Amino acid sequence: RSLDFCTMSGWAAVVVVIACAAVWPSVHVRASSSSSRWVSYWYSVDNDFPMMVSMVKAHQDAVTSVILDCGVMTDINGNITAVGKPLSDDCINATKGLQALGVKAELAVGLFGNSILAMRAMFAKPALFAEQLLSVAAPLGFVGINLDFEPQPPHPGLPSDGPAYAAFLTAVRATLNARGMRLTIDVADWSVVLRQYSTLAPSVDRLLDMETYNQASWNSWYGYYKNMVNADVNRSKAGIGVFPFAQKNGTWPSTQASVTQRVNQCAQDNVPEIFVFRILPQENPPWPWQYWWPVLAKYLAEE
Repeated sequence: RSLDFCTMSGWAAVVVVIACAAVWPSVHVRASSSSSRWVSYWYSVDNDFPMMVSMVKAHQDAVTSVILDCGVMTDINGNITAVGKPLSDDCINATKGLQALGVKAELAVGLFGNSILAMRAMFAKPALFAEQLLSVAAPLGFVGINLDFEPQPPHPGLPSDGPAYAAFLTAVRATLNARGMRLTIDVADWSVVLRQYSTLAPSVDRLLDMETYNQASWNSWYGYYKNMVNADVNRSKAGIGVFPFAQKNGTWPSTQASVTQRVNQCAQDNVPEIFVFRILPQENPPWPWQYWWPVLAKYLAEE
């Protein structure tokens, strides 16, 4: 079943979704194999979620999953702060709305203070951390966990934290996969920890590359792209991030030609996932910009 939020005012749609939450089941869907293409999107949950669901419904041929930022975080001791606490109504109903469309919903988890200290606290207890994730995500039927851990100054980490992070992820992933959930992490060249792509890739279902979001030219973008898409990184683990807009109209990344160029490159190289940061339904124009949708649909259709 699906609901047409387009015909409702924002508050009316909210009421309908909340009313339907009682009859929408928690759907546990096994994540697709790594050989299947995905187009995933980031959405920071707000009361505009009916508009997000409506947008996804209109472009289902270009959507595999939506990663929901529901404000779930770790604390400095590496524990999930949402354990034992209900997620917001907006988060719950955004999840149910996506599931009603048959779209996968995944849960984002943020890092306390963007600090490596919080990550190191987790490294010693992967089993407990995985169980905490399951206690929050499983009841709502999330099919994936995205760890948006971005250690930055004054505690950005050391090169030695890369292998430690990988070992931690290996254990967490095993627990999640056993419950039908995939594990993705956000990575980037600017981090001494997160740039260790070949070290981290075997430990997760996908690396989502933030470095490829937005560059000034094809040459600049392609240089960062090749840091991920190369012989050192298992291709099935590569996810290329894109901004579905640009800061100034007329610049290379804001053109439809650049969208086609980047997506076609991913298709040519058999990159299995494009990660779109983000959905903003109330922007003018909304993100993604309209010409992204058919190109991403073609990427999925031509698998």
